[in-house]
Amino acid sequence: MSLALVHALERATLNALPSPRVVFDGPFVVRSWKASESVILDANPNSTFAPKIRRAFIKHVPDPSAQLLQLQQGDIDIARNLLPDQLKSAMINPAFQTTKAPRSYVTYTCMNQNNPNLAKPQVRQAIKWAIDYEGIHKNIVSTTHMPKQSFIPEGVLGSIDDAPFKRDVAKAKALLAEAGLAGGFEITLDHANTQPNADIAQAVQANLGDIGIKVTLVAGESRQVITRYRARQHQLALLSWGIDYFDPHSNAETFCINTDNSDGARNKTLAWRNSWQDADLTARAQAAVKEADGEVRAEMYVKLQRDHHARSPFALMLQSIEIAVMRKNLANFAVAPMYSRTRYDTATKA
Repeated sequence: MSLALVHALERATLNALPSPRVVFDGPFVVRSWKASESVILDANPNSTFAPKIRRAFIKHVPDPSAQLLQLQQGDIDIARNLLPDQLKSAMINPAFQTTKAPRSYVTYTCMNQNNPNLAKPQVRQAIKWAIDYEGIHKNIVSTTHMPKQSFIPEGVLGSIDDAPFKRDVAKAKALLAEAGLAGGFEITLDHANTQPNADIAQAVQANLGDIGIKVTLVAGESRQVITRYRARQHQLALLSWGIDYFDPHSNAETFCINTDNSDGARNKTLAWRNSWQDADLTARAQAAVKEADGEVRAEMYVKLQRDHHARSPFALMLQSIEIAVMRKNLANFAVAPMYSRTRYDTATKA
């Protein structure tokens, strides 16, 4: 997303447009919305939270290069999806400034337990030991992500910095041999065809190839990948997940709880999507959300994540960093861990 902020408009222009319908006491009302194109927000004249700008124009610009060009030309004021190389050049440009915050999205490789090879605990661990977490972070996403091998993102209750896995080809091969698969096997990996997913998927492919697992990449639009994932049609998949609300249960539930593994289950968590059930972790995640003591609850999530490392079909890899590049005449705008928490009403434009 890129954001163009209009600081002042002629009153006659505003009066010439249909009056916005005020439906809540927020700082803005929706002037117009065009799917996959733009959203225009006008200051809400009846709000007690008076914004500093008259209008926010949010454009959908899927190409990061186009975002950077529009930012350089002054057509937009904020670019929010620049790639690492573009960020590096923008950060040294005196015309720009940046703001960033850890984003509550974690990137992971998952293993569908419907596949008999992936259902073996030794294979799950072998894949986790085969991945070059440090190399992927350093060489592909050093500016846009941080290492994260646990399902609760930084900034949320119970988050831990544990990094129990690192690339160990010998150990991964030994685990495959223990599983009776010393010769390796073939598998597919679904991933979105956008960056950095495509580059990360290629790295995972190479890493697993080094231990004898031949990976065929299946690239597609994000919507296609997620549709296959929700239908449990993948074998391996590279995806990201963001918390739905700022509490550890949001991720503990989806990564741990699966009370009904049937195709007709009502709660189709990520654990369900990978056909994985662990009664112990399910029960403990259900108990943690009911714990009233904050310190006790945090420790419950710490232990839950550490056992999840050892038993789950998820190789957690990264947490994204939200970075916005802005023109120097913009002030008081900051990104937040969740899209819904980013505030436009405090922004000012000289």
